[in-house]
Parts: sequence; structure tokens; C-alpha cells
Amino acid sequence: MAPEFKAPKAFPLVDAALIGAAILAFFGPLLLAPFVYDDLRFILQNPFVSGAWPGLRALLLSPLDAMGAYEPLVTLAHRLLYAAAGAATWPYRLTSLLLHWSNAVLFLLLCRRRLSDRGLALAAALVFALFPAHAETLAVSTFKTHLTAGLLCLAALNVLDEPWRETLPGLAALWALLTAALFAKETAVVLIPLALASLAFRPGGRERWKNAAPLFAGWLLIAAAYGGLRVFAVPRSLGSAAGDSFVLQVLTAAKLLLWYLAQLAVPCALCFEHSLSAVSRLEPQALGLAAGAAAALAALAALSRRDKTTAFAAAWTVLALAPFLNLVPFLNFSLVSDRYLYLASAGFALLCARTLQSLFPRLDPRRLSLGLCGAAAIYAALDVRRAALFTEPLELWSQTAVCAPGNARAHAALGSQLLDKSMNDAAAAEFDEALSLKPDYWEAMRDAAFAQAALGRDAKALDLARSAVNGRPDADGWLTLGSVLMTLQRPVEALGPLRLAVRLAPFLPEARLRLGQCALALRRWDEAGAQLAAVPATVRLGPDLKEAMGDLALGRNDPGAAEQLYRAALAARPLQASAAGKLADLLRRRGRREAAMAVFDDLIARLSAAIAAGRQGGREQDAATIAKLESSRDGMIDMREWVRRRPIAAARRPRTRRGAPAAKAP
Repeated sequence: MAPEFKAPKAFPLVDAALIGAAILAFFGPLLLAPFVYDDLRFILQNPFVSGAWPGLRALLLSPLDAMGAYEPLVTLAHRLLYAAAGAATWPYRLTSLLLHWSNAVLFLLLCRRRLSDRGLALAAALVFALFPAHAETLAVSTFKTHLTAGLLCLAALNVLDEPWRETLPGLAALWALLTAALFAKETAVVLIPLALASLAFRPGGRERWKNAAPLFAGWLLIAAAYGGLRVFAVPRSLGSAAGDSFVLQVLTAAKLLLWYLAQLAVPCALCFEHSLSAVSRLEPQALGLAAGAAAALAALAALSRRDKTTAFAAAWTVLALAPFLNLVPFLNFSLVSDRYLYLASAGFALLCARTLQSLFPRLDPRRLSLGLCGAAAIYAALDVRRAALFTEPLELWSQTAVCAPGNARAHAALGSQLLDKSMNDAAAAEFDEALSLKPDYWEAMRDAAFAQAALGRDAKALDLARSAVNGRPDADGWLTLGSVLMTLQRPVEALGPLRLAVRLAPFLPEARLRLGQCALALRRWDEAGAQLAAVPATVRLGPDLKEAMGDLALGRNDPGAAEQLYRAALAARPLQASAAGKLADLLRRRGRREAAMAVFDDLIARLSAAIAAGRQGGREQDAATIAKLESSRDGMIDMREWVRRRPIAAARRPRTRRGAPAAKAP
């Protein structure tokens, strides 16, 4: 049998490059994946990322959203990425792939020490690097929380294996790693028991515990200080653990543990959300779950008796899953998620490699390595298929609604995708399904209001919008009501809710933009100017902001500035028909008929190209999008003909700002 612990002689550059190449080859399609899931809210709509810089103190002392998420380190990283790349998705995906590669290399170093065989260590690292559930973690930039916390925990475990860990620089590094990990994701507190397991299952006597006392004393103080920060300075709204009693909560934890272990062993039931339910009552099946979980833990304990490395790997697997076993209540629609397997999959890969090494001590290690590489190859095939799914959000959520039919978020997210493609009837049906599963699901209620408004069901849309305000009487709730009223072309009624939204959240860019648009519709030029000036020119809101500023310039009798702003809006969003119509009408009224015709011709050509591309794709779900594009193109053709026949207006006399007409497309 291989020795228990042996430090590598040199950094494995070739092996690290091979792992990086494998990650890029099989997870590379994710570079093309658009923003999905929490990225829309936590990046594009997050004022700490896309808004004006509020200061480090505000970032550290404000929860990320009303749900209580608090990951300031990752939020800061996203702000830097947004400043550099805006809403381009590939830099966010690339940084996730680089983080995952770093984690795989750190895990490789651990495996080389614990397995004392280069080939087997490389095979175990490939199994971890290509584990199929990681596609979800890498496809959603918000899940950098798992990647970053994993990076810091793996770095700390590597430092613990170094002799200089007991020096002052080593202790300072370990204390800093835990602090940073907690600010990335608070479940990183598992580093403390992981470090205990690492020290417990390694050669050495009592001296190692005596020398480790300052480290754990410092870690406990850091954990206590972080807990105080979260309780008193940045409190989190906690739900309740699944299960109506303590016994049912424990049985639910056993059910979740079995599910996670099964997924680690055979990762084939992958889904973005899951319908796994809590144990609701005592029955033979529930007792069977408890017995199964106990048997699984007993099996891990039996394997652990073979040697210290097996024991450490088994402890690693279970400890990394502990925060997600219903022992600590957290807010989510799924009791289980593929992304929660991230750190545990590393421990499981080490467990598999060491178990093979222990069971077949006389077998050529190269054969064992080939066996693990075979598993990694199967994973690679699953990776390509899973990664490709994330490049098509509608297909992703359609598949999720099928594999998790009892999950409210799956249906609501599918409804949002359908709504974006103007498939309003299908979207409304999905929102109804989501609300039937979870009647107080605020996001589904909000989006359902817009779907009903698009279908012309004004009364139902307003009922849903008002219910959204009752469910969440904060800035988001009032913004929803005001936006729905604006969609229904009722700006007088929308003014009050939008003003309240801005008063409750002055840092929220979308609230100020919608209030500015409402003020424009009511010809309140000064109020519109004040609100629009406070909206940061983010990539997401940029085209709408430029168009609104163009309306304001026209309202203030500055057609030259209005023309430039409309052109800027079209440059940012070439298919923005409203901006094109306003620009063409402005050019016509300024006596520039040919320029107006050119604007129409350019947009009609772009719409025709988009329609042709959609038809060439041949996907059924694009039919509604194509119909919407065709409707816009037909409208532009009609408008072009109207402008062509319309006499060129004489130059208008300057008007005062008070009497200026509202900007309006013909």
C-alpha cells in the first residue's frame, strides 16, 4: 500500500495544463451562455454591480437583496467585471472556468500528497474537474460563491499540509482565507471542521494539536465576529427548516443526504431545480430513509477504518454536504440543488481514488488511474450535453419544468422566458402553475401581471400587481405596480407608485428610469430631467435611457440633441422600433425626408434579417418571436409609407419649454 502522506517534489505544470484543457474543452460552450437565473437580478439589476458605487461600507453592511443573500466578495468581483465588460457574458463565464481550474489544481496537489501517486492523483482531479453537476455552477455567474468559497477552502487545506502553517505568516494566511471565504459564502464555515478532520487523519502525535491551538482559536473568533455581523449589522430573514417537527426535520435531512450521496455516485438525474419534498409524516418509508442514511454513514465509517486518507475523504464528503441538509434553514425553492455538490464532489473523488488504492494494493496504479479516467470520460460526454443546454435558456427551463414539475421556480422561470419571446398565453399558463404551487411567490406574481397586461387583460393585470405590492410593500413592489400601470398607458395613476418606489430605494436605477418616463408622458419636464439624470448609463438600461433623454430633449425644444440621443439608442439596440420611429418623425419634421427614409430602410432590413435567421433556425419556440418581429417590420413599412406621403413640415417657431409638446412617434 502507498504511504499515508508524501509531499510532491515539484509543481505539476503538465498535469495542471491537462486539467485546464479538459475543462475548456468540455465546459467551453458555457462561454456562449447568456445570463440566466439569479444573474439577471444579482448582476444586471443589482445596483451594487451596475449602479453608482455606493462605497465599501454600504457594500459590507447591506444585504444583496430582500431575500437576505450576503456575498460581498463575489459582488465586488462582479462589479469589477461589469466595469470592464458591461453585460457581455463571456468574461463572467471565463472567470468561473478559471476559478474552477484553480480549484482542480489545488485539489490535484492535495491528492498527490494523500495518494502518493501522480497518475492516480491526476485521474481523481479530472473526476472532480469534469463532474457533470458543475455545469450548473459554471453556467451561472452568481454561483461564483461556491467556486470562490471552494477556492479559499482548498487553499487553506493545502496550507495546512505545509510545515510553515504554524509560523506567524502561515497563521495569518489561514485566518485571512477563512475571513475571505465567509464573505464569499457563509457556508464556508465548514472549513473549520474540515481542517480538524485534516489534522486528525494525518501522521503525528499530540504535538500537532498543541501547535494548532492558535489557529483554531483565531478561526473561532473570526466565525463569532462574522456571526455577530450577520445577526446585528446585516440581519438575514430566515425561514423555517422543512418539516413540521424536529423529528421530521431530521428525517428530511436523512432523505437529503441519501439523495446527495446517490448523485455523487451516479450523477445522471441532473436538473436546474428539483421537486424533492420534505418528509411530512412518520411512516415506514420515512423510517427507511433514516435507516438508509445510517447505513450510508456506517459504510463510510467502515471504509474509513482502512487508513487515514479514506477517513479524511469520507469526512470531507459528509461535512461539505452538512450545510445543505435542512439542518440550518435557508430560503430556496428546492431542498436540493446540483450546485451544492461542488465541494463535496472533491472529497468524493478522493474517497473513490483512495478506496480503489486500498482495495487493490497489488494492482498496477496505472490501471486504477485508467479506471478513474474512464469515469471522467463519461462525465465529459455528459458535460458537453449539459453545457449546451445552458446556451438556450428556453430549452433549459422547458427541460427543468419537465424534470421538476412540482417546483414553482421552474414554471415561473419558464414563464419569464416565454414572456420575453412574446408567447404570452403560454407564459400566463406557466405563471398560473407556479402560483398554484406557491401562492405567495412574488416574482411569479410580478411577471404574471405583465403577461396579463400583454394579453389585454387589464383588470387581472392590476389585481396581480396590487397583490405583488401587498406581498412586498417595498420599492420592488411599488415599481411593479407603477410599471404595469405604465404598460396599460395610465401614467397619472402610475406616478404615485413610482415616486414611492424611488423614495424607498433611491439607488435603484430602474425605478428612477420608469419615474422619468412617467413624468415625460405627463410633460413634467423638470421632474423627468431630475430622475433621468440620476440613472447610471448601464448597458442594460442604456438604450431606454437614451431614448427617454431624447424625448426630454425634444420636449425642451432641442431637436438636435434629441436626434443624437435617438441615434445613440438605436446604436445600442438596433431593433428598437420606438426609437427609430421617433427619429424618423423628427427628421421628417426638420425637412430631412431622405434621412428619415434611410432610418426606416435600415431598421426594416435589420428586422428582415432577424426574421430570416429565426426561420432558418426552425425552432418551434421562435414562432412567437418571429411573429413579433414581423409585426414590427410591417409597422415600420406602414410608417415609412406614411412619412413618404406626408408633406415636409415647415420649420417651427421656437416654443417655450412649458408649452413644448410631448415626444410622440407617428
